[in-house]
Amino acid sequence: MAEFEVCELLCVGVGETALDVVREHLRQQGHPALIRYDVESRTVEARILAAVGGGPLIVVPVGDRGFALEECTTRAGFEALSDRLRARVIVDRNRGGYSLGTQYEFPYGAFTPPRVLWFSPTAQAGEAALVARSVGFPIIAAPIGDGEALVAPHDPGVLLMAWHAMRSRAVLIWTNGVHGGFGVWDSAGRIVHRWGEHWWWVDPSDGSVTDAAGRIVRDALLEIADPPPDFARIVAAFGLDGAGAQRLRPLIDPPEFSNDTVERFVAAVGLPSGLSALVGGGALAHRLPGARDVLPASWWAALLARLSPAR
Repeated sequence: MAEFEVCELLCVGVGETALDVVREHLRQQGHPALIRYDVESRTVEARILAAVGGGPLIVVPVGDRGFALEECTTRAGFEALSDRLRARVIVDRNRGGYSLGTQYEFPYGAFTPPRVLWFSPTAQAGEAALVARSVGFPIIAAPIGDGEALVAPHDPGVLLMAWHAMRSRAVLIWTNGVHGGFGVWDSAGRIVHRWGEHWWWVDPSDGSVTDAAGRIVRDALLEIADPPPDFARIVAAFGLDGAGAQRLRPLIDPPEFSNDTVERFVAAVGLPSGLSALVGGGALAHRLPGARDVLPASWWAALLARLSPAR
């Protein structure tokens, strides 16, 4: 049984100095965490060590020179962080957490949402309508190659949540220029890989706290929050042969991420070449031949689609 999991923290609408502020705050509060700043979306994201099924953990002193981990049961530290940043702070959003603060200090237009593309290699009947129902508003579907590409022009990021919630053959690709990623499903579940994310470590114990197995807590958190990619599983999910695997390998962790990374990835895994232009913003989905607006399916149609055999 797992000993730890991750509680996610997102600080929205902040400047570059917020990275140091949040890092200092988490250290003062005692939270072991990984943290990064996203210059395009103006957010600071942290992955905080948490108890399984519980709240975030803090490092507490034990005796003269010892440390231990203890579950944090108060919101006060996150409320203070929201006040200090004068920004919205969202805690544990993936587990029905809570949001603090309503102030946004960044100018309109500074927030850049990711460009997200949903691509089904083989068009699935009713899938576009079901995705539209999941995101709650119309989307654009366009045939490309032998499959179908979906985009959500009003709020691209919601496709990320829909893809995580709906088991599908679809491949998800996203980027905002400085980092990006892809997702694919196989028989064991979803596989997600991210490019261009650079994390900083916060350890209030300076490496003194270990888990039940004797591992330094930093290593335990890295294993959960930022695990190395399962390259063999990615290769199998895309059905690549040996040559295809060799083309893909340098694109898993390239020295730098750019739109060229996406273009080369699309080619390496055998997806239609036009997808990279859609993700990179060089093409608009509604201008593709055969593109159509797709309205959310009725709840009955969505239920029938969910009850249909797994694709």
